Amino acid sequence: MKHLQQRKNSFPGSTYGEIKEEGVKKLIEFFNEYFDNSDGVFYDLGSGKGKLSKQIAETTNFSKVVGYELHKERYLESLELLKESKLTNISFINKDFTTQDLSDATVILCSNEAMPREVTAKVLAKAPKGCLIILGRKPNLKWMQENPGIKFKYSPRILKTYSPNRGNWYLVKE
Repeated sequence: MKHLQQRKNSFPGSTYGEIKEEGVKKLIEFFNEYFDNSDGVFYDLGSGKGKLSKQIAETTNFSKVVGYELHKERYLESLELLKESKLTNISFINKDFTTQDLSDATVILCSNEAMPREVTAKVLAKAPKGCLIILGRKPNLKWMQENPGIKFKYSPRILKTYSPNRGNWYLVKE
């Protein structure tokens, strides 16, 4: 029990999973009107090793793709991934995204399944109006009860290394 309590409010380094390449294609297809935007800005919060961000930068029209990763080793792997490409619209940052300015975002992806629940509320608060927010899990029940007018929808199945049959929760912030 003590171990679970420690993990509840931490970013456990051993917890890792990613949306597979086929899953990213499905995300782009499903949310095409948001991904086909040459003025768009995409944030990948908890970008891990950078594969998803790189695929988004390569296959969409976003002017800017930013991956935030708190885990130092994964961040360094994402930088190595960039060395292999000639992309100019992508960057990776090794900082806590909850303290960063996301006000230019048109799409935010936060695979928040292994993150503390309060992180989701911070992401929703930072997102600008009109931004598409895609989450791995909905905010906690308390937040949902405090914000009854905000309704999430559920996407079709997105292939993930940790769960091949789950979709994502999403909304456009009003």
